[in-house]
Amino acid sequence: NIGTLHARGYEAIGRPPLAETAEGVAAWNQSLVDNGLPGKFLLSPPKHHDAFEHGDAVNGVHPGDQLFARLNLVRAQMIPPVMWTSDVRDFSNYWEAWKGETGRRDFADFIDHAADFGCPIQGRAMFVDEAQDLSALEMRLIRRWADSMDVLTVVGDADQALYGWRGADPHVMTQPPIADEHTIVLPRSRRVPPAVHKAALQ
Repeated sequence: NIGTLHARGYEAIGRPPLAETAEGVAAWNQSLVDNGLPGKFLLSPPKHHDAFEHGDAVNGVHPGDQLFARLNLVRAQMIPPVMWTSDVRDFSNYWEAWKGETGRRDFADFIDHAADFGCPIQGRAMFVDEAQDLSALEMRLIRRWADSMDVLTVVGDADQALYGWRGADPHVMTQPPIADEHTIVLPRSRRVPPAVHKAALQ
């Protein structure tokens, strides 16, 4: 029962074929050509042989890479489509239609769609670590799954938030507000000497 949220989400939605693979991106690009769709939606192949994470598209060479990265960002932040820019919305319309036709799913779908399925984790308690790096979409999934459990423990440190570029927001750890009696703030760092900790905070 230990794993990443994406791995658990992928399991929950039935392990469908992936869109964000070298094969998937090649199929997407070919579909654009075959259907006379805008060349501005072309994507670069992933850096890794199997799949790439949200941020990898930012440094791509094709025009669609930035659109895809921006789409992943607004999805992670749960920004309503009506508030998206028109170019991101246009890309999303084609992307979602293509995924529907091919049965492929992207990494954001692992989180977004998994909320509509039952929790794949067998147990009465869920322990979530590094919660400062969760997005609103990811926290929504965690809370949905936690509804079937007795205990949800969320651990994080806003001062160590690193993934804002992919939509992470440390504030989601406490939304909706958690009562004071259910919140524990560690009074000291157990990792470094006080002098080093003080210098780091400064």
